[in-house]
Amino acid sequence: MDVVVRAVRHAGQVRTACQLALATACLPLLLTGCTSTAQADADADARAGDVGRSLDRTAGASNDLADVVGFALRDGQGATWPAVELLQVAPGPGGTVDGTVVQVRITGYRAADDAQGFDLGPEQAAVVRRCYRYVLRTWGIDVHPGTGEPLAKRIGRGCEQREVIDVPKPPPVPHLTGADTQALQVALARPGAAAVRAALDAAPRPGVRVDVGVREGWVGAALSAAPRGSDCVLGRRGPDGQVQVWVPPAVLVQPGESSCDASTAAAGGAMVSPH
Repeated sequence: MDVVVRAVRHAGQVRTACQLALATACLPLLLTGCTSTAQADADADARAGDVGRSLDRTAGASNDLADVVGFALRDGQGATWPAVELLQVAPGPGGTVDGTVVQVRITGYRAADDAQGFDLGPEQAAVVRRCYRYVLRTWGIDVHPGTGEPLAKRIGRGCEQREVIDVPKPPPVPHLTGADTQALQVALARPGAAAVRAALDAAPRPGVRVDVGVREGWVGAALSAAPRGSDCVLGRRGPDGQVQVWVPPAVLVQPGESSCDASTAAAGGAMVSPH
């Protein structure tokens, strides 16, 4: 009987030892899998941040939602962004940009190399699909209260199978020329903001945004081409009829700096490069 008991105990000890060994061997794989998913999540979040900055740049450049979203989610050659899918564009009140909700689905990847340096291949790299929500404003998009970065709010689970919609294809981006500068100069020769606006609206150019306003007695006018900051001409007319027209340094009319708008123009902003 003692021999039988000892044999059973020995078998149990061997089995337990094997289970521990197996668990020890599998633990790095489990940890690697968790790390891979975290890396893929971080990649998706980084891509979402890029999308947010792109939407922020285009939201203030046009009142046409198709242009805003199309310019934001396409590259300079018109191709859609890789790993980014458009799920929803819900216009704001009255179809305006302000309050529009944009939702996208983003695929996140991790580097296709494991901790030991073995190439696993892209088909074996961890992949996640995450969805994000943005709220557009006339001046950009909602930002994070702590960092001030464009806010990409991750949507909960259940978005993986949602149907994708086409990314709008905006018209080719026009480039402002000396003729536009001359047209602004001629328009500002007229007294009053209404007259300036009428002169600029008399010969509209597709893709060129016109903004006219008054600030402290100065009439300011801005011509810009989407996306915001691509091309910009500013001008203003003083109470005494003095007219100034200038092309601001591109760095000064990017998001986070002065805007290519009537307020900047009327204040005489963005005239001199900071460098």
